[in-house]
Amino acid sequence: MRGMGVQTPLFPLILMLALSCWRVEATDCTGFVSGIRHVPGHSINSSEVSKVLSDRLTGCTRILQNLVISGLDDSITNTSYLNTIKEVFGTVLIFDNRATRISLPNLSVVRGQ
Repeated sequence: MRGMGVQTPLFPLILMLALSCWRVEATDCTGFVSGIRHVPGHSINSSEVSKVLSDRLTGCTRILQNLVISGLDDSITNTSYLNTIKEVFGTVLIFDNRATRISLPNLSVVRGQ
């Protein structure tokens, strides 16, 4: 019977070609037009800022607007949501932080548009 448990010599070649063509698509995220807005009468703490950033940026490889990082301090130890960012179409603004280290290890392109 044809095809029952018999592998053709082409099967490994086809599998290898399929795997070599597979790639992860870029994940586009909006980013921020002007950052996280402060609501009068409500003080924003570092953990709230980190949660907003994490919710907005987790898994993003490309930011279509600006990347604004502001208001973080050393109490925030997990900023892994920044590790996947490779490209920012707008500007990168990092200001008013009390964190001793903010890392964007994979960021390679800032378009500034």
